[in-house]
Amino acid sequence: LYLPEGRIIAMVRTSSGSKNIPQEEKYLWQTHSDDGGKTWSEPTKTEMWGYPAHLLLLRNGDVLCSYGHRRPPYGIRACFSYDGCKTWDVEHEAVLRKDGLTTQGTVVGMGSSADLGYPKTVELSDGSLFTVYYFTLGDGVTHVAATKWARDYAI
Repeated sequence: LYLPEGRIIAMVRTSSGSKNIPQEEKYLWQTHSDDGGKTWSEPTKTEMWGYPAHLLLLRNGDVLCSYGHRRPPYGIRACFSYDGCKTWDVEHEAVLRKDGLTTQGTVVGMGSSADLGYPKTVELSDGSLFTVYYFTLGDGVTHVAATKWARDYAI
């Protein structure tokens, strides 16, 4: 994400198909560049658990990070930064979906891969947010889904 003052922010996922990283440690890590991407800061761990991430600069200057949450409750989440990505408001994490791998509210897809995520968010002209992602329910069928939402609630 390119910030107006010239800083580039990148989120790094620590997850892969490998089991080398324990489930509880799959936080997003953040790095930045102040020279157009020639050099990067040491990555720092955020308190956002999940992957992969998408960053969006909002019209008011805040930054939104949306990401898949591939552990119970499986779903899609998002956090805001109000200070140019120096800190993230994880205490007010937005839960866009929490029904991954479920059928009628019961987790039944445990034999299925926790395959969901890759969210992309846009800010609509009325200030609401629209996040598209792929999602798997308890039937094991993976599909494309979307959530239209605002900062305080899903629409």
